[in-house]
Amino acid sequence: MENNTNYVPKKRQKYTGKLKERNEYLFQIQKKVKFEGDDYYLLIDPYGDKHLIRQKYYIEKFDYFCAVGNTIKCYVDKINCSGEVFIEPEHSFYKLHSIHQFDYVRHDKRMNKQGKKIDLLVVTDKYNRECTILPQSWQIDEDYEPDVICCQIE
Repeated sequence: MENNTNYVPKKRQKYTGKLKERNEYLFQIQKKVKFEGDDYYLLIDPYGDKHLIRQKYYIEKFDYFCAVGNTIKCYVDKINCSGEVFIEPEHSFYKLHSIHQFDYVRHDKRMNKQGKKIDLLVVTDKYNRECTILPQSWQIDEDYEPDVICCQIE
């Protein structure tokens, strides 16, 4: 695909305010663009506003079908006070609210944004990629080592 460099993305696009948080919309993948050294997809929402998502998170081999010209369903996760819209393309396998089995790998502890140490479980998905999940209180015990864990996609 040829990368059209006529479009110069801005850090914050002027946003019309028509999208609503926690709703799904169809977005058209208009083109691939480079911005500040990273590769992005330029998406157009149903109201004509432009949005950027990083290509590295939505590569075709992980079933996102992010090919230029495609229309994809995206979930509006958050709109911050500056009008920045955070969207998540619908995954072709891991649908929102669906339940899937993941292979258990190990317990882990990490620092959250507030600097507090939190417990996590590390699992692998169907692509054998490691993912972290927040455990339920009964799963925090170090003796908890199941073969698989059922998780609801949120």
